[in-house]
Amino acid sequence: MSRTPALPILIVLAALAAAGPAAEADARKPRVNDKVWSPNYTASRSRRIRYVVIHTVQGSYAGAMSWFKNRSSRVSAHYVVSFKGRLGQCVKDKNIAWHAGNWSYNVASIGIEHEGYVSRRNNYTTPMLRKSAALTRFLCDKYRIPIDRRHIISHKQVPGSTHTDPGPYFPWRRYIRMVKQAGGPRTRPVSTRAVVFKGFGWVRKKPAQGGAKLGKAPKGQRFVRTHRRGNWLRVWYDGRAGWIREKSVRTLSRVPLVLVRAKHQPRLAPEPGAERWKRFLAKGQLYARDARENAPGWFRIWLGPRQAWVKRDKVRTLVR
Repeated sequence: MSRTPALPILIVLAALAAAGPAAEADARKPRVNDKVWSPNYTASRSRRIRYVVIHTVQGSYAGAMSWFKNRSSRVSAHYVVSFKGRLGQCVKDKNIAWHAGNWSYNVASIGIEHEGYVSRRNNYTTPMLRKSAALTRFLCDKYRIPIDRRHIISHKQVPGSTHTDPGPYFPWRRYIRMVKQAGGPRTRPVSTRAVVFKGFGWVRKKPAQGGAKLGKAPKGQRFVRTHRRGNWLRVWYDGRAGWIREKSVRTLSRVPLVLVRAKHQPRLAPEPGAERWKRFLAKGQLYARDARENAPGWFRIWLGPRQAWVKRDKVRTLVR
């Protein structure tokens, strides 16, 4: 404890920008049992979170949080994990905890303290590792941190550190394996292409069979895939992100796509005074264009169970 790209790249980046760096985590955040807020932090971040730094308290769970609450200690960490798997939080993720002893790493990391001592061989209990791994997996998913030893690091690895924690008995191989297993498959970007439903299906809010439905997808309905998680594809549906089973669609080639350039509300006909679609489309969303239907200044796109029209000056057309 211490105290202008190529076009294919453009399409992927646009989809990722729409999702946002912390829009959706695959794994759920484990329950925080104790919130003891430390005054020792710097408000807000100017840099992306790139690391999770693993620490050992050199003391008890309660003692660590008491120490972090003490303004004169001038140290803190975001989280503390006990032997029994109890989870405490002392600094919010959006703020900079004073834990790494290196400002460049403080501003780009989340610090997790673990109860106990680096010299004790059996210090890292299974409940502790399980809770810590679940937390790290959540953080890695939320902030798009790679799950590897270059990004999940020890305090000792921080440049300039004089500390040795978490010490020689921390089970790194087991821990990284537990982090990977904690949330199942990760959501990853895929090459953006149009897909078409082979039969009637559903678009769901989460990538899980039997989960809440976002809407129906009749045979022939077209979407644009942007991400994959396991055997599920993420698509834009009626202005919202949804998930479809990969086996329920086939991929299309050379289909014109529409990238929304600015917040826009489609219309049901290609006329300025026509009835508006019920929802707005946000910048960065991608939809398949129906090239069979055109009107001066308008494109017809596949939105959900129906089609609608968007103004050409609000979108950019792409072919994939």
